[in-house]
Amino acid sequence: MSSINKFGALAGLIKKVKRTGWLRYLPSEHVESVGDHSSKIAFLSLYLRGIENIDCNKCIQMALIHDIA
Repeated sequence: MSSINKFGALAGLIKKVKRTGWLRYLPSEHVESVGDHSSKIAFLSLYLRGIENIDCNKCIQMALIHDIA
């Protein structure tokens, strides 16, 4: 398996991990996954692309990795 395939498989796992902070208050079926959250924030970051002095690419990169741990 190539490195890119391994990375893709690993990255795909975040859609199965629930955001634990919300599990204290809600049943797991109502809690979004890390992947759902990160992709939503990445799309919101895309919205910033027309604003002066904001590095949209950096925002997207940060959005995609900020909850990796």
